[in-house]
Amino acid sequence: MSAPAEAGERKQVTVLFTDVVESMKLASALDPE
Repeated sequence: MSAPAEAGERKQVTVLFTDVVESMKLASALDPE
């Protein structure tokens, strides 16, 4: 990982979220731990 950003510094990030079919249904049925 890089050093923390200075105050006022902007960094570009990319976020990728994927969902496998029925995975949210399965995840909601499981204990978070």
